[in-house]
Amino acid sequence: MFDIYGEMETAAEINDVARSLKEEGERENLDKLCAENGIDAELAEMFWNGEIDFITDTLMAAVGKLDMEVKEAKGQNGYLESIANFLKAEAEKDEKIAIAIRKKGKKLTEAYKAVENEARKRKKSGSNCVVMRDKDVFEIVEKYYKEGVRA
Repeated sequence: MFDIYGEMETAAEINDVARSLKEEGERENLDKLCAENGIDAELAEMFWNGEIDFITDTLMAAVGKLDMEVKEAKGQNGYLESIANFLKAEAEKDEKIAIAIRKKGKKLTEAYKAVENEARKRKKSGSNCVVMRDKDVFEIVEKYYKEGVRA
């Protein structure tokens, strides 16, 4: 994921790179930047044509990262997609969550692992079954993203 431009933490960083690419006439690389960050190609087109002066904002950058992570995930897509959808809804309500999603090193798969670890802790001896409410799962995920993050 972030193979060409690296993991950027903010929409401002992405927009700065986009502006530099536009100034240098690097349309193909602008498209690569957008693809790498889950930004709609239509926005890249509008930006290139001067219809808008940025390609992403905080919420769109967070959603783009989540979309790319779900797309890259193997095997756990259903669970990750549910968690990503929850995070998107929360990010829409709270910009701090959107900011936390974009932080370097924060990964959807790691949030899922945090849920798995909590499930293992809750497992009763002699049983292979754990029941967790959606609310519990989402609290664990939100805690993972907020942990160590300053908005």
